[in-house]
Amino acid sequence: MFCAPCRKHNVDLGENIHNFCSGTDDFKLEFINIHQSSEAHAWATCMEAASTASPDTASAEQMLKSMNSITLGRVENIFRTCHAIAKSGRPFTDLDWMCKLDDMKGVDIGSVFRNDKWARMFIHFIAEVERRALKEKLEKCKFFSVISDGVTDGILKAAAVVYVRFANEGKVHCQIVGVQPVHKTDASTIKNAIEEILQINLQLSLASEDWSRKLVGFGSGGTDVVVGENSGIAKLLREVQPCIQSVHCFAHRLKQAYKGALKNIQLYKILSNVLRNVYRFYHNSPLNKNKLKATYEAINLRPAIPSRIGGSQWLPRLQTALQILLKGYPAIVLHLSKVSDLKFGCTFRKN
Repeated sequence: MFCAPCRKHNVDLGENIHNFCSGTDDFKLEFINIHQSSEAHAWATCMEAASTASPDTASAEQMLKSMNSITLGRVENIFRTCHAIAKSGRPFTDLDWMCKLDDMKGVDIGSVFRNDKWARMFIHFIAEVERRALKEKLEKCKFFSVISDGVTDGILKAAAVVYVRFANEGKVHCQIVGVQPVHKTDASTIKNAIEEILQINLQLSLASEDWSRKLVGFGSGGTDVVVGENSGIAKLLREVQPCIQSVHCFAHRLKQAYKGALKNIQLYKILSNVLRNVYRFYHNSPLNKNKLKATYEAINLRPAIPSRIGGSQWLPRLQTALQILLKGYPAIVLHLSKVSDLKFGCTFRKN
């Protein structure tokens, strides 16, 4: 014997002897009543009602009101945990140990919805609520701008990330809409990816008159693919809205200006190579790093390990690397001199 709603929706309370999700051969009325009043059966009944009811006859709010306050409190705690997992970018499997931690702290979260499968489902519905709220705000606002940038993951797959910037109730908001993989990084492909993200996540079509009239700005990086006069993304968006104002990142423009001004200066090239090699020398060798820390302590200086330069935050990283080099110059020079003396001594003994 088994409970049809619990088996259909795979809501298992974890009963060892009388498990009505997988089936039991005990027909005592006592155990049936216990299962019927359990938290798992209550959720399975709500899920069954939600899957079979039409929007006109039942609502999620009415079904939630039929659940007791204890169950609602447990579900609320789980939702808060899943929301924290999503915001911090943690894996869904973290829900298991976080629930165990809640148990140790005395937080009542019940005995179901404690695995990564339910974490994925809860986060999905949290995202759906956020998407609907964002769409409602955009429908009420008079104007909005689109901000886009390119990203790559660990295996160098390119993707476009899209934000919208708008004013709502006197406050300026900038919210992410979504991320869309792209097989090419040309202007047409990225522009289509931006429109696809808006269409899928917000049911927002830039080609429609209502939305194209509201679109007033486009923010991006300063590459030719984005702001090119002949075939950039900004030019393609002007075909949708001729009055759109294109603005690219000030920090990116500053980076390009600095690189253009310094690229022919020999001293800058030498300094960049020094900073890069010093960083690799200590980053790739824990032994060298520990000896440098010991050198700092020996001359009563606060330890500061050389940092990398380059990347997306080019100017801040370059400034940080220079500051570390200047502050730790005595310790770095002293350690490197000892390393060179040691290598010279070893070479001399071999000869």
